[in-house]
Amino acid sequence: NTAASGVAGLDQGAMANDTFYGVYAIGDSFGVNPGSAMISASLTSPLMPSGYDMFFRIGYIKSNGSAQILPFRQDGVSLDRWMWYDAPIATDITAGSSATYAAVDATAGLPASTPTMVNWYCAFTPTAGDDALVLVPGTSTATLGYATMSGSVAAVVKTGNLICPTDSPKTDAIDYKVTGSAVAISVAAYLDQLSV
Repeated sequence: NTAASGVAGLDQGAMANDTFYGVYAIGDSFGVNPGSAMISASLTSPLMPSGYDMFFRIGYIKSNGSAQILPFRQDGVSLDRWMWYDAPIATDITAGSSATYAAVDATAGLPASTPTMVNWYCAFTPTAGDDALVLVPGTSTATLGYATMSGSVAAVVKTGNLICPTDSPKTDAIDYKVTGSAVAISVAAYLDQLSV
């Protein structure tokens, strides 16, 4: 309950707009209080409610411009969980046209600056058949790229998902280049690697 404070709610304050929150399982090592959950704007250390002294992050959520939780799906096993947004979150590349590798800032769609795998939703408009979009991790020296999409018909938008690992920080999560007129890159999903 995002309107509640403490156990089964928000650790402190009120929900903010366009903000990532850590989702935590919380517990009492003395066994007096039942296990529960809580969200926090702190992605590493929530403010623990009275009677609780243990926590483990089990995911992230993000609020929209009206402080409501963005719709999502989470799946996976063990400590590897894919977080899928119902609507991909745009990066700073909305009409990119760089013919050489240029940085992509994914801060709006990725909660942490640690490297991870990301499913990028791309909309690419080639200027000629077989023009290509190429993605690489931000600090990679790869020349051929990690993920590639080509457009077969000039001026016809080609959409698709490309999986490419990121580098830290999020402001240079990946680099892109195109041999076409424009590309828009969004975060469709990311691999959340929980740690013990």
